[in-house]
Amino acid sequence: MKKTLFLGFALALSMAAQSVETIPYRVNLSSLNEVPAIAGDPSTAVATLLVHVTRDASGQIVSGAVDFKSVYKLAVTSNITAMHIHRGAATANGPVVIDSTLSTPVADATSGTLALQGPVLPTNTNALTALRDLVADPSGFYLNMHTARNPGGEMRGQLLKADRLVLMTFMSPDNEVPAITGSTGKAVCAINVIAARNANGVPISAEVTFDANYSGFPDGTNFTGFHIHNGPAGVNAGVVINTGLSGQVAANAAGGNLRYEVQIDPANPNQSAAVYGLFVAPSQYYVNVHTTVSPGGAARGQLRNTDRMNFQTTLLPSNEIPAVNLDASANAAFTMHTLRNNEGWIVAGYTIFDVNYRFPGSVQVTGTHIHDGAASVNGPVVINSGLSAANQPVNPTGFGNVFRALVQSSDLAIRSMNQVSIDPNSTYYNLHTSDFPGGVFRSQTAPALNTPQISAVIAGVSDPTMNKVAPLGWLTIFGSNLLSAPGSEAAFESKAPLQLNGTAVLIGNKPAAIISLARDNGLVPTDYIVAQVPADVTLGTQPVTVVTAGGSSASTNVTVNSVAPALFFDTLGGIAFHNSDLTLVRPDSPAVPGEQIGIVGTNLGLTVPPMQTGQYATADAFAFVLPSPTVKFGTTNATVVGAAMLPGQAGVYAVVVVVPSVSGNNTVTITQTAGGVTANSNAVTIPVK
Repeated sequence: MKKTLFLGFALALSMAAQSVETIPYRVNLSSLNEVPAIAGDPSTAVATLLVHVTRDASGQIVSGAVDFKSVYKLAVTSNITAMHIHRGAATANGPVVIDSTLSTPVADATSGTLALQGPVLPTNTNALTALRDLVADPSGFYLNMHTARNPGGEMRGQLLKADRLVLMTFMSPDNEVPAITGSTGKAVCAINVIAARNANGVPISAEVTFDANYSGFPDGTNFTGFHIHNGPAGVNAGVVINTGLSGQVAANAAGGNLRYEVQIDPANPNQSAAVYGLFVAPSQYYVNVHTTVSPGGAARGQLRNTDRMNFQTTLLPSNEIPAVNLDASANAAFTMHTLRNNEGWIVAGYTIFDVNYRFPGSVQVTGTHIHDGAASVNGPVVINSGLSAANQPVNPTGFGNVFRALVQSSDLAIRSMNQVSIDPNSTYYNLHTSDFPGGVFRSQTAPALNTPQISAVIAGVSDPTMNKVAPLGWLTIFGSNLLSAPGSEAAFESKAPLQLNGTAVLIGNKPAAIISLARDNGLVPTDYIVAQVPADVTLGTQPVTVVTAGGSSASTNVTVNSVAPALFFDTLGGIAFHNSDLTLVRPDSPAVPGEQIGIVGTNLGLTVPPMQTGQYATADAFAFVLPSPTVKFGTTNATVVGAAMLPGQAGVYAVVVVVPSVSGNNTVTITQTAGGVTANSNAVTIPVK
């Protein structure tokens, strides 16, 4: 049901089935971009825009807000009078469509940072249309900064859609090379990257935020450096991204936080290559903090990918205990980026509180948190956003957004993040204001979990005809209520766990390893699980069961054979790689007769030496499949070099073959015999030049 929103506040019913999203953009501004260009030494700036949107149930944007943050340098000292988003191409001057609401000029500005927020009310048809068009295609919009010297525009730049990447690491003196003995100094660090990149992934505008919670550094310790280095574990390497911490910053013996934002210069080859590398191979980079006692490095850690869980909810004053009588509400999202241990438990996190609030008038937001408690009780704060009246200005319109991102490393926060991941309904999201310090509106972090239901079970290659599996191979379970939140192997330590976010899978009453949990609201049913068949499962027809905090599903049978080869594929064909450089075989990079390629699949069965359920293969000791399967390109046999589980994977295999003398798009199949069973794979297409 749609309701009209009036002047910055929303009726409660209008918030139903709505969701929030924050989309990052980058801008490179210059006075040379003005139309006409401003002669002389250019004024320049870089900016990050966070576009906060609220969507209705159909996905249509119905309101929003934009956070403007510009790091500027003026060629001539002047007063900054305005900053806006304009509609227009790079060669044209266009009208203002979204205002940053700079109410008081920045006097005698030379360089600095300007941070503002501009609302997009549902009653502002022009701004709302612009916001929808901007999200669809930002290239038709530019950011302009105006000054008293150049009231028509001091500098401008087109908006660039950006990617967000969150990496994390545990920094320890044990990781230094050589290791530092006798030190207790450590940190949990998150690296947040917002980067606009070209088609090849090279950054054209980027910002990197370092955020570290440290502890164990004694009184008298001074930090002297904080950097990203480009080297793998066990190797000392040069600095590629520097926070600028170069003096002496006193450490707090009780623990504290180091936070720095770094604007990346795309013309700096080290910085540009590092940002590119963080996206494609983060483990080849480490974060290091330096002190006067250990100038070469006091604590370091290799960067790791994180997984991401996002919970959407609507906060209402009627949910407060006791209820608050106020015509106000908010759509909110709570996001957790996490690292996991080998058992699947969260061991560190980076949380994002994202609240699009609507009040009938001026408001001072003083806090937003996750609390422990059911809907009928008031409970303690367990995950804090760090927001307070000191860092959140009064909003005179009552219409805006709170966006807070920070590292979570305390024991309480980690326990609570695990609680949220397993049963989010046992916690609630609350927002507090100066008028309602106990809470103005709240909601459970997510609805209560229902009993999981399985709809289908197939092999883990997205081919519905492949309905048999083998020990150590992948299967996919489709159904509803299978998970509290998505999760993936991106954050695993060194093996796939037997539970993830409270979801466990039993195959033949044996625990399976969880590879990923996913939810796609465009599918029916929405949920699916990729799991690894237990190494010790009994062959034959076996029951599959999913267990969550909502209960245990009815079982669905699957046939487990000694082998059941299945090949991975996508819209471009089979997944294979050139053995020489490990790049993918694709239509624009076909295989060549006589070269060795690896064809990627699953369910090739047990290995030599034996692998355990969830265990990652390593390059130091390959886990081979014996005997090797046979491979055909059409009707032509390929010479098989060998087959083994891929290093760094659990349940993914590569069959290495010499490409035969064929050409064009070839239909490739694998046949395997083991344990008295001969089985054929699905057919995939592999291009050969």
